[in-house]
Amino acid sequence: MSNELVLANEKRELATLIEMNLGPDGKLSANDITEVTMPKGGNTTFRIPTPEGDTNASELEGIVVFKTKPRARYANAYSPGSKERPVCSSRNGDFGVPYDKETETYGNPIPCGQCPYAKWGKDEKTNKPIPPACGQHMELLLMTDHELLPMKVRVAATSLGNMDTYFKGLLKRNQYFFEVRTRITAEEDETKTGQTCTRLIPTKVTDLDEDQRLDAERLHLMMEKMMAFQASEDEDEVDAED
Repeated sequence: MSNELVLANEKRELATLIEMNLGPDGKLSANDITEVTMPKGGNTTFRIPTPEGDTNASELEGIVVFKTKPRARYANAYSPGSKERPVCSSRNGDFGVPYDKETETYGNPIPCGQCPYAKWGKDEKTNKPIPPACGQHMELLLMTDHELLPMKVRVAATSLGNMDTYFKGLLKRNQYFFEVRTRITAEEDETKTGQTCTRLIPTKVTDLDEDQRLDAERLHLMMEKMMAFQASEDEDEVDAED
């Protein structure tokens, strides 16, 4: 893959592209970011939506320009497509915001690290671990070589350990996550509760040069503002963990 980073100021302005494709009143939001269909249940193939149709890939490679670790707890078991609001949610995994369904009001933020619903439990009969009632996953925005905008990569709870270890490794080398090219592959594994799962494996490909690093930092700040605005507009739309 090329090391060239495709940004809005090359050849065509982002504002012009938005107007031409979405109309003069068109706006770009976090909901417009293409999301990769992630492999599950031991599968190792990523499915990437494109204008020509979905394509399969054995790996993802690009520059992570944004990341966050949302949390959400539901009164009932979460099911995909459900419109039920979580009873507590957090866009970044630091502070949860409770929601009262009866009064339709939000409560005061609660530190996620001190919340019992965010901790693992243990079945007294089987001695097997019980996942936290408040699910957590990671969301990455990955800038690839051939797209003007990044793709959303949703990392399930089963891969959080690998991702945290990878980003901590960059921290030890005094690097921001958007200063390197990252490759993500998948392998079949088993969860703590004995279920077959897919676990993601991130690896560093190479460092960016100075010009690429500055471009990536600008894109990171742009995506950070966009995602923060989205959170303020609709903070209760955090998904439960896979």
